[in-house]
Amino acid sequence: MKGPKAGTHEIFIDNLPGFPDNISSNHKGTFWLALFTVRNEAVDKLHPSPFLKAQMSKLPKALWPKPKPYGLVLALDEQGKIIQSLHEPTGKHLKEITSAREYGGYLYLGSIHNDRIGKYRLP
Repeated sequence: MKGPKAGTHEIFIDNLPGFPDNISSNHKGTFWLALFTVRNEAVDKLHPSPFLKAQMSKLPKALWPKPKPYGLVLALDEQGKIIQSLHEPTGKHLKEITSAREYGGYLYLGSIHNDRIGKYRLP
């Protein structure tokens, strides 16, 4: 990249309520952030220790902390402020959301672990 900020970085949003996967733009000032699941207390406690996280990643997947079945998508403005949040707290209809794309007045929600695509009519 070129320009006066080349080689620099800044935080867009932090301290999220879950684990982000993908982000998309509606090209009108809103970004849709798909979160795979909500935060997990055990993982939060491991986060400050890269060594322990590396050791856990070497364990069989069956021993990893299990994600809570939960559907979560955030709408962010151009400054990274949360302007809307969409929740499916049971995970029965859609869980572990990995993508959110706005098109034609709807938000389409995808996941690599579901057998369907979510379609939510935007207000």
